[in-house]
Amino acid sequence: MSRPGRRRPAASTVAFALAAVLTGSAFAPAALAQSSEDAALVAYRSGRYEEAINAFRQRLRSGDASVDDRRALVRALHEIGRYDGAEEV
Repeated sequence: MSRPGRRRPAASTVAFALAAVLTGSAFAPAALAQSSEDAALVAYRSGRYEEAINAFRQRLRSGDASVDDRRALVRALHEIGRYDGAEEV
């Protein structure tokens, strides 16, 4: 039931809004950036330390590394016994 003078949204608009809500984001680039950040943490948390180290170092080179990224990099280097590398970070 709609009020007089009020238009219903087009089906395509409703479908887009629903897809955006279900995927968590309406913008793919932001979602891709988030997933790449998560990939480094997922690798670290699942014990794939070399993969995590490479991802965190790439982030350092690009200038996008946070303090938490540096901390995780140091811990990953420590886990595989690369103490000199950990001291350099």
